[in-house]
Amino acid sequence: MSIFSKVKKYTIQYKITSAVVTTIVFIGGYYAYNYFYGATSETRYILASVEKGTIISSVSGSGQVSAYNQVDIKPKASGDIVWIGMKVGQSVYLGQALASLDSTDAKKAVADAELDLAETKLNFDKASAQAPIDYDKKLETLQKYKDDLDKTYEDSFNNVSNAFLELPTVMTGLDNILYGYDFSPISKDWNITAFKNLYDGADRDLIISLSDVAEKDYKSARWAYDKNFSNFKNITRYSDRSEIEKILKETLETTKSIAQAAKSENNLLDTVIDIAEKRDITLNSAINTLKTNLKSYLSTVNSRLSSLLDQESSLAGAKQSILNTEREISVLKINNPTGVNPIDLQISQNNIRKKEVSLDDLRADLANYTVRAPFTGIIAKVNSKIGDTVSSGTAIGSLITKQKIAEISLNEVDVAKVKLGQKATLTFDAIEDFSITGEVAEIEAVGTVSQGVVTYNIKIIFDTQDDRIKPGMSTSASIITEVRQDVLSVSNSAIKNKAGVDYVEMFSEKIKAVNATSTQGVILESGLVEQVVEIGISSDTHTEIISGLKEGDLVITRTATNQTKTKTTASSTIRIPGVGGGGR
Repeated sequence: MSIFSKVKKYTIQYKITSAVVTTIVFIGGYYAYNYFYGATSETRYILASVEKGTIISSVSGSGQVSAYNQVDIKPKASGDIVWIGMKVGQSVYLGQALASLDSTDAKKAVADAELDLAETKLNFDKASAQAPIDYDKKLETLQKYKDDLDKTYEDSFNNVSNAFLELPTVMTGLDNILYGYDFSPISKDWNITAFKNLYDGADRDLIISLSDVAEKDYKSARWAYDKNFSNFKNITRYSDRSEIEKILKETLETTKSIAQAAKSENNLLDTVIDIAEKRDITLNSAINTLKTNLKSYLSTVNSRLSSLLDQESSLAGAKQSILNTEREISVLKINNPTGVNPIDLQISQNNIRKKEVSLDDLRADLANYTVRAPFTGIIAKVNSKIGDTVSSGTAIGSLITKQKIAEISLNEVDVAKVKLGQKATLTFDAIEDFSITGEVAEIEAVGTVSQGVVTYNIKIIFDTQDDRIKPGMSTSASIITEVRQDVLSVSNSAIKNKAGVDYVEMFSEKIKAVNATSTQGVILESGLVEQVVEIGISSDTHTEIISGLKEGDLVITRTATNQTKTKTTASSTIRIPGVGGGGR
């Protein structure tokens, strides 16, 4: 092969190898980049604080400006007319009283609401004065229970001590009944052996069975007693409470075991005597002495058992009283670290606010029983007289004005929220950076249907006249339907609904103030809590919170996901043969 051919072959092989290596490098580099610089995402939660403020609820519509117009005069309430103060051709001014309806029921409703609110405030004041007293009493009660518990532990030690003054005699007596020599003073047979040898046949078998039970129960009681007594000798009245409680329980169980042993021995003696009477056998008189002694032992051990049970119950009751009182105090301290404003008072405060709002509404309703001129003008017609029964849709007269007014249309949902006399803000397409206020003067009773959509015309009287406003101009109106002042509110985006229940999401952990206000959001380190809330009116941005939250609480308004790069530094360098690397 020529040198030229060898060079050519080498070159081709080298190019192939280089291409393969290059491909490996690129593929490896791609995966290495994703490994060392892979993108990760983290969810951050944007928080907002529950704040007090004013919420204005409104509906919007558009229409045109009209000039000279006639507007029906309609009451805002229903009832019998008791006074009319207008006549045709009479000039009237804005707000002038034109008629009055019978407001007896409305006045009574206001008076009742005022009394109810006053009584609620008095009860609140009384409860506010009583709250710190009750809180202090609860603390005193807790301390008393703790002192009582100290005494109960003292009593427990004393009870155990008294038990070991009586139980040794009982144990000695029970031992003597089984292992004494009352029936065999010469042969020195135990009493239990003598009992077994008194009878033959089935009677003997029965006595042996009862003797075995009595002996077994006695040995069990003896083992428990010896162990218990040894432990008691290591206890003093100054020992830890846990040790005293432990020795009380142990002594109680020991006494139960001794009581069972005494009962089993009593069963044995009763059976021995019963068989002797049936078989007309005369027993050693010692049996009567043993029976009398056993009766005394049973009385002693049962009395001590009852005392120990009572003591155990007293100790448990004393501890439970402390636990219950501590729980009651923890409830009193909800949002109330000083104890002067318990949750009951916080609920009462909300109740007062609700009744104040209700009273304001009733007073506004009462004012509606006086029909007033919606604007300055001339009475064109009087349709009603004293004694007539009218409603909010009845035109009792009409008023002519040369003022410009706005006629706008609203859909059937929004018009249901609009009432006569509500304030409105109007803007005009032809006049930049200009707005005026007005008042709803007339609401169309019958809507207009177009392509299945029902709309109602609303007439709005301008509060001021401006020469820049021309008839026929397009206008947009925002009618204020409800206003709530000094109420708790949150961003609309924080309110969620599940199965008809409104709630907000909150962190289960406390968030530092500096983190809570971060525009970047907060990373969740624990679970979310769904806090049920009662909501009121809402504006374009905020919703009223009636209950469920307090001022300063932090709620989640939205989430934000950020992409981050995670860089990992390799601890070694991978070299591929045939690929050049950097010099040292």
